[in-house]
Amino acid sequence: MPGHGWIGLAPPWRAPTAPSRHFSAYGLGVLLGDYKGRKIQSHTGGIDGMLSNVTTVPEENVGWVILTNTSFNGPYTALSDHLLDIFLGGDRKDWSRIALEQWERSQERAAAATARLEETRAKDTRPSLPLEEYAARYSHPMYGDLRIGKGADGLFVSWGLHQEVPLEHWHHDTFLARDFGLDRDRTFVTFRLDARAAVERVEVAGLATFNRGQEPPAGTPDPG
Repeated sequence: MPGHGWIGLAPPWRAPTAPSRHFSAYGLGVLLGDYKGRKIQSHTGGIDGMLSNVTTVPEENVGWVILTNTSFNGPYTALSDHLLDIFLGGDRKDWSRIALEQWERSQERAAAATARLEETRAKDTRPSLPLEEYAARYSHPMYGDLRIGKGADGLFVSWGLHQEVPLEHWHHDTFLARDFGLDRDRTFVTFRLDARAAVERVEVAGLATFNRGQEPPAGTPDPG
């Protein structure tokens, strides 16, 4: 329908792997493109350590769903491209090698970004409050409960499958969680204080902001 869609050139990130593509578009929530003369309908999705790929080739009456249980991986798209080569015939590319090269380049960019981040880190700072005052249960209407606890070695965060992940002090009221599953190996956790200098909420970069729950009466067992 005129005025209800757009057709553009293949995006730059796809140019090295799809030089023969004539168009790329987004129609009714589905990515549209062409490969080896056939229209390809596809979409990827991911959240909280899961990635998926759905691809269909209407002219060939074929399609597939790829599910993975990890974030930031290349094989789920490489596998889909490999299946396209199998079903459509013709020359085949080494999609695993291409995905690995793209991953290595992304790691180089991530290392450079980390170096830049280190340069902006405020040195010789302390948290605003004693560590035990950050320990509490925080909640989000969609992501549920997140617990901040204090152990012998400092604070830790527990959420979903990720339990008691140590928090390293970064600067001020920001801490760093490694291997938390959201942003490769680095997730920043920042506490926000209210006007009474009490912790009001915690922001987990790449996930959501969790509000501090009401404190239970004294003597109430910790449910988690």
